[in-house]
Amino acid sequence: ALRRPGDPAAPSLPRTPTMADGEEYWFAAKIHLGDRLFAVARSLPTGAVSPPVALSDGVHLLAMAKNVAPVPPPFAAVRDKVLAAYIKAQAATLTGANGRFLRKRADIQIAPGFA
Repeated sequence: ALRRPGDPAAPSLPRTPTMADGEEYWFAAKIHLGDRLFAVARSLPTGAVSPPVALSDGVHLLAMAKNVAPVPPPFAAVRDKVLAAYIKAQAATLTGANGRFLRKRADIQIAPGFA
């Protein structure tokens, strides 16, 4: 019944909580599923159901809703985003260093009568 989408007799399968929206980067899917299940999932075409996979925590079935292989964009298309992310990270590093420098040298004194 799992192999016939839309069949009223098909059981409802729980979704993995980490992939509730159905989309996840492959490196993250490998972390969440583990090496064995990811190897099975990676080769499943859209709409397919895996054979049972026995692991130490039970038997798993994977029902692939959609399987689209990732295609990295060309560097020219993401160059500006990469540069902006680098500048933002450098600015955060410098701001943090400035804050630490100023806190170490701070000498806050409160005048009598204001405490």
